[in-house]
Order: sequence, then structure tokens, then C-alpha cells
Amino acid sequence: MPRHERAPESHQSIESSEEAQTQSQGVRFVHSSAEPQYKRGEKAGQGADGTVYYAESSVDPSNAYALKEIGIHGNTRKFFSLLREIKHLKKFNYYNVLHFEDAYYTKDSVNRISELCIIITPYAPWTLDSFLLNMDKEDYKE
Repeated sequence: MPRHERAPESHQSIESSEEAQTQSQGVRFVHSSAEPQYKRGEKAGQGADGTVYYAESSVDPSNAYALKEIGIHGNTRKFFSLLREIKHLKKFNYYNVLHFEDAYYTKDSVNRISELCIIITPYAPWTLDSFLLNMDKEDYKE
């Protein structure tokens, strides 16, 4: 094989690469039915990338959380893109930016490919769009 061509990656090497990346980003793997820390509640909304549910933490049930499920279904490019997004979300720690709480992913038990990426944030009863449309314009005049 010429030096400039890459050998095709095997499914096993992609899986190993996924696991190495997730560990370096602090995103943990859980079996799809075994996430004891967050209990998924009713559907709160749906966007282009996933579905958002109300969630409750078994560690801190006094706080409300949003659990966003993003379907990956073996799409390695999407998986690594989400890892980069999570890496950047972890860096934001400002009072006016939604705080990142946790992230984890699940795998299909048969094919061992990534199925879902779950991102946990505090629950906010608005979207940025609805907040901007409904804020009191008088408070922001110069």
C-alpha cells in the first residue's frame, strides 16, 4: 500500500478510539437500562438533534434537570463531534450560560456501536428564543 493511503479502520479500532476519546473527555459509558443517577421523566421538547426530557437526580432530587438524548446510531463522525461539543460545554462556567452537569453514552448490546449520547443540564423553563422574545424591552434600553 502506498504511504499516503490510510488503511481502512476496522470496527474494533473505531470502538477503541471511541472509548479512548470518551475517557479523555470525561464522558462515561453506561448500559442503556442502567443509569441510576438520573431518572428520565416526561418529554419536554424536541429539536433537530435530539429529544429533551425532564429529569431528576437520585443524588440531588431537589433540583430539576434536563436530559437531552441525541441519537448516534453508529455514526462515528457525529459521535466525535458531540465529544468536542461536550468538551467546550465543560469549559463554560458563567452565570448567564446554562451550566453543564454530566454526559454519558450508551452502546447497542449486539453491535457494540454508540447509540445515544446523553447531556445533562439544569432544567430551564424557556428556550433562548422564547426568553429573547418575551423579555421586557424597557429593561434593556440605553
